Amino acid sequence: HKFVDIVKRRHNRLDILVNNAGIYHKPPASLNEADKTMHMREVEEIVKTNWIGLNLVTEAFLPVLAPNSRIINMTSHLSDLRTLDTTDTSGAIRAQLTSAELTVAGLDKLLRSYVESIKVCLNRKNGLLVFDSLFIALNKF
Repeated sequence: HKFVDIVKRRHNRLDILVNNAGIYHKPPASLNEADKTMHMREVEEIVKTNWIGLNLVTEAFLPVLAPNSRIINMTSHLSDLRTLDTTDTSGAIRAQLTSAELTVAGLDKLLRSYVESIKVCLNRKNGLLVFDSLFIALNKF
């Protein structure tokens, strides 16, 4: 919160917050046992940077935001719903992500569930999920 304090002390307010930090690790086409730990670390790093970091920075600056200020969250093309995992044939993930009732807490729960599903999938033989749903969820925020 040191930077927030500096902004508040020097400018008394923040008119615009642009969240532009983000990382991506391309999922491997296949995994052997040795790759699973590294792949899971990459998934967790993506979530920490792109979701948890975004939330922490935004929440830290909320008290400093001026009236009528703006928050802009930058995303990549991976946040486009058309990139959503095609194995979601029921449309359940798409429905959850596009719901007008989705809250930040609900989105956080959905992302944590998604990370857990990747862990389960990695424990299956030849199982692998793509990261697209994660980036779409971040765009929803």
